[in-house]
Amino acid sequence: MSKRDQTVIWAKPISNSRYSERGPRTQPPLCSSLNDPDESWNVSLKSCITPYSSSEYSIQTLSDVQCI
Repeated sequence: MSKRDQTVIWAKPISNSRYSERGPRTQPPLCSSLNDPDESWNVSLKSCITPYSSSEYSIQTLSDVQCI
């Protein structure tokens, strides 16, 4: 995470190892497993962090990307 003035940039980690190190009352809390992180329409914002799911995403390296 990077902070400057009133701007904060959050970089989501590529594993849940940091989340398991958090204390029990650390804010913001982790989102419930019932929350769908891909919902986008008519959904109230929640003050929580969605845990990383390796089954949903894959990391592509520059060599994996093909240019036209």
